[in-house]
Amino acid sequence: MVELCSCGKESRYCCPKCKKRTCSLACVKAHKIESNCTGVADKASFVKLSEFDNTQMNSDYKFLENIKESIENSHRQLGASFNGQNARGMIRKQCIAKQHTH
Repeated sequence: MVELCSCGKESRYCCPKCKKRTCSLACVKAHKIESNCTGVADKASFVKLSEFDNTQMNSDYKFLENIKESIENSHRQLGASFNGQNARGMIRKQCIAKQHTH
């Protein structure tokens, strides 16, 4: 079954975010404006097992790698902001100090 673009022509492209079918760059741009769609897929959205393939697996892997990298960067930034001291220890000391002042 051939899906048609909103302009009536045969669709060739699929929006990663909302799955709207379009036939050309002009129709993609019109779709984004009319629908206020970013065209960026939600990386954490549910995917049916029947639709899960190698492309989806690679996307999930990259998503998890990016999360891991963000966490590692946050740890480095926290460490730098506390002049190399253990962030948990510093926060614990602040909490204890507040308890003794109240």
